[in-house]
Amino acid sequence: MLTEEQEQYLSKIPDDAIASIKPWDPIAANFAKSLIKEIEQNSGLELFWEGSLALGIQGENDIDLIIFSEPMDFDKHLPTLIRTLGKPTYVLTEKILWRITKDGYKIDASLTSKNNPAVKLDILFFTSLKKRPTLLKEYAALKIPGLSAGEYYNLINEFYYQITNIK
Repeated sequence: MLTEEQEQYLSKIPDDAIASIKPWDPIAANFAKSLIKEIEQNSGLELFWEGSLALGIQGENDIDLIIFSEPMDFDKHLPTLIRTLGKPTYVLTEKILWRITKDGYKIDASLTSKNNPAVKLDILFFTSLKKRPTLLKEYAALKIPGLSAGEYYNLINEFYYQITNIK
């Protein structure tokens, strides 16, 4: 069962869009590690690196980062983050989002509270995959080159929902 937000996202994907699934790229992973180190050193903020690249499996090879800060402190941290990530793509009350390309790598980063319920679910999902190799294999098996983007995201979101609702 998908959330209303996931359904809305899926409805906006063009029917002819194809999911971009590539083999895991160790060079992209090394770039991600150096970017994380730069952000941590410059901002002093804690980060969480998630996604297929962080898991070491095939996927989009994009860099998915969650940078932790309480919304009341966003203004304090934003100038430092802009020096590294550039101008944010979206500035919302509860989070700031970057959807950028840096040195040829796609980066999806968010500045948000560690207490954000969606962030807690993302961390639960990622850590479940890291701790349970059978789940990671199941997840990796969903990343099939050639699937339409809609089919791909539907499969991924359904799997995410199953994992984050395990009691």
